[in-house]
Amino acid sequence: HLQRVRLAPMVEGPDDAVARADRAAFDGIIAALEDREGLSSYLGPGRDGKTSSRDVRQALQSLQDSDVRMAEEKLNINDSDVFERGLSLVRNGQCVLVQGEQRFKLTDLHIDWLRRTGGGNEPCPFVMLRRNVYLYRKNTSLDPDKVEVCNCLHRPGLASGCEEDTCSMRLTRVECTPSFCPCGDACSNQRFQKCQYAPVQVCKADDRGWGLYTQGRVAKGTFIIEYMGEVLNRKWYERRKRQYEAERHTYFMALRADPFEMIDASRKSSMARFINHSCEPNCATRIIHVGGKPKVVL
Repeated sequence: HLQRVRLAPMVEGPDDAVARADRAAFDGIIAALEDREGLSSYLGPGRDGKTSSRDVRQALQSLQDSDVRMAEEKLNINDSDVFERGLSLVRNGQCVLVQGEQRFKLTDLHIDWLRRTGGGNEPCPFVMLRRNVYLYRKNTSLDPDKVEVCNCLHRPGLASGCEEDTCSMRLTRVECTPSFCPCGDACSNQRFQKCQYAPVQVCKADDRGWGLYTQGRVAKGTFIIEYMGEVLNRKWYERRKRQYEAERHTYFMALRADPFEMIDASRKSSMARFINHSCEPNCATRIIHVGGKPKVVL
């Protein structure tokens, strides 16, 4: 795949800062590969001996897209490494971290059997997440200059601000950003960020295998839990579908259509991965934006 990309040595032009940034990015890719000399031998000068910043960016994008397998290795998402990142098991309806001798009892063969069959007396182990993990791009932070702010004012005597029927942010399904909201600590539109989940547990669900249950009655409109996982683009999604063909259960959830992003909760997720589809549902999924990123909430 390296033969399809040929880059000329960078020539300093009017925009030297951009040129140096492009060269630094390219050097970083070379340094990440095991055989730096082998890669460099494929990179020769262009026909005119010059390369613009646009040409470099296009060539780098082609190099990045040409080999998904190499990207996967560099991102370190192999199942053999899963124990070092906090593998979780379901015990008494709750997820607990695998520790001590339990790590060695969970062999790769046993985990593969659980994934193929759906498990016997216990669900398949998975890595518990606190937020989504983006595989195909960096997890960017929100620019303070682009933070949306509501017009709510917390009135004395009220328990909370940013109520359901008055906050403009709630109407557009956007959570308020801490330290920016006029209601301050009284803001009630930060449920994602404060992890205000309903008490839930994992139990057997008849012929569905395992399911997620609330530990009591909850009111209509209650935020249950966030559906987390690895965020994939279309290329990663198609690759994962082929990888999971022999497994009994899949855990894909659409995040957004443009650009295409899909949540894969098979290997890494929250307890929300145990929710089931139903012909008579009592819950629904919603897309809410938190910190500039879309989230799936149950």
